[in-house]
Amino acid sequence: MAYFKDHWAGKIPLIRAFWVNGVAVLALCLLAGEIWARVSTILPHSEIIITSLILKGLALVLGTWQWVGIYRSCTRARTTRAARSFVPHVVILVATVVALGGVGYVALTAKQHIQILQARFNPALDHFKVYRANKTDLVLVGAINDQSATLVAAAFRDPAIKVLRISSHGGLIFPAAKLAAAISKNKIAVLAEDRCLSVCVLVLAASPKGIVAEATMIAFHQVGRSYSDASPLTKAETNAASLYLGLFRKYGIARWAIGEMSSKPIWKPNMDKLVRMGLVDFVYLKRKKKIIRAHKYCQNQKNRCAASPARAR
Repeated sequence: MAYFKDHWAGKIPLIRAFWVNGVAVLALCLLAGEIWARVSTILPHSEIIITSLILKGLALVLGTWQWVGIYRSCTRARTTRAARSFVPHVVILVATVVALGGVGYVALTAKQHIQILQARFNPALDHFKVYRANKTDLVLVGAINDQSATLVAAAFRDPAIKVLRISSHGGLIFPAAKLAAAISKNKIAVLAEDRCLSVCVLVLAASPKGIVAEATMIAFHQVGRSYSDASPLTKAETNAASLYLGLFRKYGIARWAIGEMSSKPIWKPNMDKLVRMGLVDFVYLKRKKKIIRAHKYCQNQKNRCAASPARAR
């Protein structure tokens, strides 16, 4: 404890204050951050964000301690005859630039995390409903989160359930990955109705029998970002994105489609692309109340599987 007080008071020699308490400690913090970014992928998304905010707060405290101690060591060094040179001035300049850059980065990413948390704990976005439509069909409407994924996965223990009918705006990656694994394991058919956005598409991809109702909106978007936010991903978000795209590869989605979904903020492929990428096997005809194979559905030009010639490029 005395060592920390000595650094804060500027009593540590300048060389040690800069290279040990400054550079070496910063390197250790960066290494710890890299380890945390890799370990955090096993945690629920909200816990990642909360822990990251706590770590950013500690980083600000540590950075303040580093800069103040180095500045005071420089001030003390300039009063000695041996150190009357440009070195203390350069050290202060370097330390200040690094400190300001660190504060800016922490402030930017902390703001992003707070926005994500606000969305994460928004009751409207967390709303969902799970119920049994009949003996074989289970229905999920709304958010894919820890609660809804757990309820649906538990329901699959009943061997009578063969179909999951889903209408969802999306949700969280880790619960969606858990639900996708349960669907794949139990060979559950998934019928997307009305809309299937974001991680909902991952649930659809995991099914050995992917079914999309006519006029259903299917949309992908980049992980960790709202449609309008183009700022760089944090380490944890980058790892989550890798997991997300890796699961699509695992469930047989074509590489070209994974490239599209990873490069565009939001992507709404037409039915032809949904079929070619390997996502959709069948189409549900609501008016006729029957399903037909997707490639057969697209053979009928009236169904407009592909974009019109004027728009296709």
